[in-house]
Amino acid sequence: MSFPTVAIIGAGPVARMMAAPAIALGVRLKVLAQSIDDPAAQVIPDVTLGDFRNLATLRAFVAGSDVVALDFLDVPMRLLQAIEADGTCLRPSVDSLIAVQDRNLALAPVLSPLLGPALAVHVGRSPHGQAALWAITEVQSENSLGRRTITPMRGMASEVATEAARIALELAGSVELLGVMAVEMVVVGDRIQVTKLRLGPQYSGFWSLDGSQTGVVEQHLRAILDLPLGTTELLAPFAVSAEIVGTDKDDLYHPYLHVFARDPSLKIHQYGTRFGLGNVLGHVTVIGGNASELRIRAAHAADYISGVIDE
Repeated sequence: MSFPTVAIIGAGPVARMMAAPAIALGVRLKVLAQSIDDPAAQVIPDVTLGDFRNLATLRAFVAGSDVVALDFLDVPMRLLQAIEADGTCLRPSVDSLIAVQDRNLALAPVLSPLLGPALAVHVGRSPHGQAALWAITEVQSENSLGRRTITPMRGMASEVATEAARIALELAGSVELLGVMAVEMVVVGDRIQVTKLRLGPQYSGFWSLDGSQTGVVEQHLRAILDLPLGTTELLAPFAVSAEIVGTDKDDLYHPYLHVFARDPSLKIHQYGTRFGLGNVLGHVTVIGGNASELRIRAAHAADYISGVIDE
């Protein structure tokens, strides 16, 4: 039996990050890109250039693939329904996409003055119903400096953490998730309130690429291919991640020399996205035992690479 082929509609940063685990798993990837400069098109050799809004283009692209995945969710639903009706193995399925849309529309806005910090739980689920959770992540917004995450979330009562995990697993089953999903929540008083479901690997889980035994991108591939899911245990007590956000600088390479020399344990992922003010260009992750220290190190590296600081 030959190794499977995954056709990815879209060639953004997540598709780009699939390249490394796909090689390790023996999985062949091909991407439908709009430009040869798209992030995934820069690193995945099998690239088709075409319009994802054209049904004939989609049908030709997915032909012969074992599984079809979505790098973004902008593909018109009627086209996804058409290729699924052709017998294409689309993951997540159209029914799952609709279920997530309906859930998000039903979520009430959070207006409570007791609003706590934002958190995210990533959950992976396979067609056989095997599920895996990662540690709960605190997501911090730093305005123009980008988002920062700390995993596991600090100061959360064990019963609240247990409830957050239960909710994530329940939602994954209810929307018939195939792949990975981020369940975004807030703590309101002593309760958990869900604010958004996001299909596919999300930034709030990118710390896991270097901070857990199996990262969200590899797990997504495993899940959509119905491979046994990997363990998600942490590789250190804490993992902290910081986004690299574009400024007026157009050089990422030379700042690497500084931050790697200053802190050799850093892990840096660059997304291949276009330079520009406010564009997310990548992220930095550092793991260890002191969350406050890790946060300072990750923020320094991200800000130096961005050009926000120069020392």
